[in-house]
Amino acid sequence: MQSTSIGFFYTLILSALLLVLPVQPAVSDDGPRNLKILGWVENAYLIEPDFELKAKLDTGALTSSLDARIIKKFRQYGKRWVRFAVRNPDTGEETVLVRERERTIGIVQHEGDNEIRPTVKMAVCIAGIEQLIEVSLVNRSRFKYPLLLGRRTLENIAIIHPGETFMAESKCKAPPSHSDEIEPRPQGVAAEEEIDDAGEGDCIEQLSAEDDSA
Repeated sequence: MQSTSIGFFYTLILSALLLVLPVQPAVSDDGPRNLKILGWVENAYLIEPDFELKAKLDTGALTSSLDARIIKKFRQYGKRWVRFAVRNPDTGEETVLVRERERTIGIVQHEGDNEIRPTVKMAVCIAGIEQLIEVSLVNRSRFKYPLLLGRRTLENIAIIHPGETFMAESKCKAPPSHSDEIEPRPQGVAAEEEIDDAGEGDCIEQLSAEDDSA
């Protein structure tokens, strides 16, 4: 009789625990198990201008950034644009691109200066995954890696191994599945004159230097 009472008592306790303990949901197909494990440095392929470069994958940075030489900011077709040059690290050849500006961000440096940068969309392939990502344009010549990929780019594709590099197994293949070209000029509409635009009127988003590490 006593053993029966003890067994009933433990059954009640177990039932109570099952009621209060949270049930862990099964991992969905879109869950973390589909994220690739990548090293903190990987090769990335810029779909246009069609070359590969080394990228630092940095979860300590929020926004991605690309080494670029800004030639001109201007307004045309009622939109804000930026003309800039990117350099092939293997050949040293520069390619001039034009992209619509997404926004303007201000990086507050450690010494207190405020660095203003335009951001644009670029098609990038890493570990076999193509993405249209936002990058800020900045001179990164003093840094080892010309491309930095931040959390906004990495959050849906990868878990970063801080002790490894070049872990990507999938290679990026040309031709790309989508185009990264700027919008074509409307047919039958005369070209507007390029109006020089140094960024007046832009809404500047302030970021700290910690969100823009090397």
